[in-house]
Amino acid sequence: MIAINWTPEAEKTFLQNLEYLAYQWNNKVITDFINKVDDALQVIAQNPNAFPLHKSTLDIHKCVTIPFYRIVNNNSIDLITFWNNYQDPNKLKIT
Repeated sequence: MIAINWTPEAEKTFLQNLEYLAYQWNNKVITDFINKVDDALQVIAQNPNAFPLHKSTLDIHKCVTIPFYRIVNNNSIDLITFWNNYQDPNKLKIT
């Protein structure tokens, strides 16, 4: 299985999403979000190309469950950021 590395940005934005959900919703929504992320990370670890490319020149993939990630090599993936669909897409900066 492939190692999934959380970048500082991914950690920060994941926590921001949890804070948003805690403020706007309830514990069930938070639990559902965490479960969806866990499920997505399992899929990514087993098949890194399971989700479509966001920017093919950077080899960045976009998972429906919010994370953006980059395949580093055959053994490693970097989570780049967690992006909430409620956010302004013009503010999304991925490098």
